[in-house]
Formats: sequence, C-alpha cells, structure tokens
Amino acid sequence: MATSADAASQNVIKAGWLQRESDILKKWKSSYCVLRTNGLFSIYTNERLMEAHGHVNLPRECFVLKIGRDVQGVAAPFGRFGSLIEIRTSQAAYIFCADTDDDAQTWKLVMDDVIRSHRAPPPAPAVVNAPPPAYVQAPPVVPPVVYASPPPVYQAAAPVTLVTPGSTSRVTSTTYYQDGRTVTVRQGPTASYPVQQTVYAYPGQTILNPGGTTTFTTYPAPHTTTQVYRYN
Repeated sequence: MATSADAASQNVIKAGWLQRESDILKKWKSSYCVLRTNGLFSIYTNERLMEAHGHVNLPRECFVLKIGRDVQGVAAPFGRFGSLIEIRTSQAAYIFCADTDDDAQTWKLVMDDVIRSHRAPPPAPAVVNAPPPAYVQAPPVVPPVVYASPPPVYQAAAPVTLVTPGSTSRVTSTTYYQDGRTVTVRQGPTASYPVQQTVYAYPGQTILNPGGTTTFTTYPAPHTTTQVYRYN
C-alpha cells in the first residue's frame, strides 16, 4: 500500500480507490487512481502502482469533466448516481464511481484546480497599431485686415497765417480765419526796412480753409522757415 511519504515523493495531490466501468462489457471493477501535481491522472490495478491501465493528462486532454447526475447514460453501481465521475478526451471516455457523493465532489474539485493551474491563459488579443492619421496641413493663418482711417484734417482753432516769399520785390502774407475769411497782404517794393517773414509748420499739420475746399499741407516734421527781405 502506498504510504503518504510515497505519495509526497511522487507529487501526488489525491489518490484512492474508484470503481471503473469497463469499455466493452460495461462491468464495474476497482481501480486505484492517482492525480499528480503535473495534471497526470493515472489508473492502476493496485496501490503499489506497478501496473497502469491508463493515463490522462487532464490539462491537455480532458475537455469534459462531470460528476453526479450530470453523467448521462450510465447505470451506477448500487444506485450511487451522485457518485459518478466522467472524464472525456478526444480518444476515450472514462467513467468512475466513488464510494460517496462527497468523495466524487472532492475528486472534481482537485481535478478542476490542476486543470486551471496548468492551462495557459488565452492569448491576449493582438494589438494592431493603427496607422498614424494622415497629416493634414492647417490652413494658413491670414492676418486680419486692419483698415486705418486717415488722420483727421486739422481744423485750425485760430487764424493761421501763411507767408509766401516771392521775389525781392514782393512778399505775400495770407491769413485764414475760422469764419472763412481770408486776408491777403502783399508787401511791395516801397518798404525801405528789413522785413522778416517767418513760416511755421508742425509735424503732419494740415490746414483746411474753413470757408472753402482748398487744403494746405505743411512739413511732416517740425520745421521753421525764416526768410528776410530788404526792400529798397
């Protein structure tokens, strides 16, 4: 009889006697069954493990494992239908009957555990790297159109006098008033003293004749023009 030390040395998870149904005559006979940690379920004629009637690699070969009344079409010995165990592979079907329903349940539990521990998990679905999105060039950024208003026409707040030097014999001085009046003075050759005529201009100054449409534009930068004429 195999001792616990023998079982441990052979990595045995569970071992014990089970009634097995023969393949041809469908007769029940006792078999000593051993389940090892590597998932190998072996059937022997006795406890000395000398003569094996078969081996089933449960993780690799078993695709049906049932117990009790889930096992169909089998005449259980002594009416112990709750103690039936069925192991089905692609090559054969093995039908066993335990001494009790609890023992059959224990066999199924340890078989399920060893099958689950040795079967590799299903492969993870392949990750398909999606192609990068097609590069779409962003539309060019069009700068906003800024409409610059023209500078307001400078309206003279006080009378403005423009001096227009002519020849040595004549100088014209024109004064523009807000009410539209224009006064022009021409100095003739009768003057016998030096006359200083000065024209003042401001940056970007535009002088609009209040009474007409004539526009006079001066220098774009600060500028002063002075001319001196002597009349004889």
